[in-house]
Amino acid sequence: MRPSRRLLRRPLTSLVLGLAAVSLLGPADALAGRLVVSGHDSDLHCGGQAEQCHFVKVGVSYVRAGAPEPTKPVLVLDRLDLDMVRALDAAFGAGAVPRTVLDPRSPAFASAPITTSAYSAVLVASDTTCGGCDLNESSSTPDSDAINARKADFEKFFNAGGGLFVGAGANHADGMESTGVDNFYSFLPLPVGGVAVAPPFTLTETGKTLGFEDSTNSVGTNDDINCCRTHNSFKVPAAGGALKVAETDSGGSAETLVAQGRISGGGITDTPEPKAKDVIKLPSSKKCVSRRKFRIRLKQPKGLTIAAAVVTVNGRKVKTVKGKRVKAPVDLLGLPQGRFTVRISVLLSNGKALKGTRKYRTCTKKRKGSNKGPL
Repeated sequence: MRPSRRLLRRPLTSLVLGLAAVSLLGPADALAGRLVVSGHDSDLHCGGQAEQCHFVKVGVSYVRAGAPEPTKPVLVLDRLDLDMVRALDAAFGAGAVPRTVLDPRSPAFASAPITTSAYSAVLVASDTTCGGCDLNESSSTPDSDAINARKADFEKFFNAGGGLFVGAGANHADGMESTGVDNFYSFLPLPVGGVAVAPPFTLTETGKTLGFEDSTNSVGTNDDINCCRTHNSFKVPAAGGALKVAETDSGGSAETLVAQGRISGGGITDTPEPKAKDVIKLPSSKKCVSRRKFRIRLKQPKGLTIAAAVVTVNGRKVKTVKGKRVKAPVDLLGLPQGRFTVRISVLLSNGKALKGTRKYRTCTKKRKGSNKGPL
């Protein structure tokens, strides 16, 4: 007598519920920070002139998304008109991004902890020589001096997964000694140096992938890069490194740089791309499974975090699992004899998707007093 379809479905349901609960291992022993640094004073243009707000939104979202806890507040280093603060509200909506605001030259900043347990990212306002921005003076750099004094703290923050969004250095990063000392970016290991800017600007594939737009050249609907006057560029970093060019100027120099990696040896080093076999640990399928429990294990990759995991059984989507630690066994008790396919898709914090597939077969336990093995 054939069992009813309802009876066959019930054990599969218990399996589905078990597989949907995935065990996410603890944090990796090495994380990676994210960086966006640009000669654009997008904080001034967005906060005061309603321009480049999409640039701010894309850049800030990117650097926060790689943090261990992306919803943590941002630390804003700003003063005077608080252009970066106003830009946050204009780009995301008033109060949408939680923040702590500190004047870099204040005693409060000198002793403030800069950690990923407190912040997802640090946002540094542009230099006053951009023509109305907030940091430093035209002939001195008290804010950059204070920020550079905490270089070691920024390195630890970045290597713990924190993000950095840094505005224009203008005269204090333009590569010309006659306009002042070039120390605006000295707290970062940028071996590229500042050079004079030469518009117009062009997005690279890296910049497009991140989400920046250039409506002037039919890339999206937002004029992120050619709308406004810009104040410093960078030398192009070596190919193949962690530091990538998101935008170039007409002279071939870099206008916006981005990176994901770790600060080491006086530079930013890449973190290797994880492979599915390194992250997804599926139980062996060499033997049939019977009346046993097991877990699918996901190992946090170095430099990234697991944003979500989706489990399917025999092609049916079960559940999207989120969170750092979820524990539950796969219960095969009563599963009908036969074959089934388990697929897992893992989404990482950098947007990369990893997939794992394995086929299993169920069987019954050997009966006592019988010479027959599992069916």
